[in-house]
Amino acid sequence: PLVTGVQTCDLPIWKLAEDFEDPEQVARREAQLESGDVESFWWLVRRAEMRDDPAERERIVRRGAELGLSVGMDLLGDLYDNEEDLEQAIAWWNKAADAGNTDSMYSLGFAAFNAEDQDQAAMWWERAMGLDHSGAAWARARLAILRDEELAMTFMRRAADLGSTDAKYELGALLVENEETRIEGTLLISEAADEGHEEARRAVLGESDDDD
Repeated sequence: PLVTGVQTCDLPIWKLAEDFEDPEQVARREAQLESGDVESFWWLVRRAEMRDDPAERERIVRRGAELGLSVGMDLLGDLYDNEEDLEQAIAWWNKAADAGNTDSMYSLGFAAFNAEDQDQAAMWWERAMGLDHSGAAWARARLAILRDEELAMTFMRRAADLGSTDAKYELGALLVENEETRIEGTLLISEAADEGHEEARRAVLGESDDDD
């Protein structure tokens, strides 16, 4: 299966902690999903995940896709990808991408890259990056390294600005090599470390792989 975008849920913590076993709550969320409510879609998906019920999760995902929710179409593409049915996965990712889903654009970029179509991969990642997908910006930067180092730096900065900890660390590591940009690089590495990037943390602490 491809490495795909991270799905996010904007439900507040208190809503995620609601009683998933309350029949009235479940029925209300099911009804709201039928009206195309994205929050209820995520609520039902999270409920299935917390109950460790993959069949129920797939049912909700498929229903969301049938209703035209871009998140449903994207997750259905992921399900097909996990089943190694790339043709169906790409078909659903394309539908989701047409609806503006950036995670699907990100996944389509990897599908193209794995098919050795770097131009198509670049197109999808740039499209997602233009809609503020940090993972796509980082993927585009790594692709550019193969062709144009200066362009790669531009995309790397964009990925860092969008919050990619990998980009912050890698960009910082490059910048600290230059005296004029050393302070900026050090700050980026520290920021990545604060956000949980292990290599950045080790760099800040002055550790190396040999210390293990």
